[in-house]
Amino acid sequence: MALRLHLLAKLVRHCGSERDLCSGRRIHLQILASQYRDSIYLSNLLIDMYSKCLSLDEAERVFQSIKTPNVFSWNILMAAYSQHGLLQDAIALLAGMVLYGMRPSWVTFVGLLYGCSHAGKVPEGVSCFRLIEELTAAPPTLDHFVCAIDLFGRSKRLDEAEDLLDNMPFKEDVVACTTLLGACQIHGDAERGTRIARRVVEFQQDEACPYVLLSSAYIANRGRL
Repeated sequence: MALRLHLLAKLVRHCGSERDLCSGRRIHLQILASQYRDSIYLSNLLIDMYSKCLSLDEAERVFQSIKTPNVFSWNILMAAYSQHGLLQDAIALLAGMVLYGMRPSWVTFVGLLYGCSHAGKVPEGVSCFRLIEELTAAPPTLDHFVCAIDLFGRSKRLDEAEDLLDNMPFKEDVVACTTLLGACQIHGDAERGTRIARRVVEFQQDEACPYVLLSSAYIANRGRL
């Protein structure tokens, strides 16, 4: 029995990774006809599979069919909305999650902040960041700070991004520094990029990445002169 469940889960994951919607639908029908039709584990995998196959309507139907969705169910669908640019749907789902009585997890807000960052929605991202401790009963994690730095960096609010980096309640992190350095490269801020690159080099003395990003920032900045 456990072996068949494992096999079905493996097949659903494969369909998602290969973006094979037709095969995914066939596996879904097999699951509905089996003793595992009410498995929340498989339902969550199906939501993720349909999302990866760009079929959010079917992902939503699977979510709605779950009698008692768990935090993973909410997070997977919320991440799907965020990744596909449906930020307002993701935020509405967060509200529904809270009304349902489900406490969001730190993963919930990583997905939301990702969506805000890629959609350029700074006010919404700031609001989500401020809600983290209130709704999860835990302070923002390093991952949340990195997402927020990316949010400000992509929106060319580099002063705020650097201020956030400097005042994180964590030991300085190479991912956070590199995120800001990438934003400096995108927006051609060579002066700031020089400062951040020095910090990145302290972590990655044998890596070429910070030097490549910094040189790109100088090139971009020179093109604006």
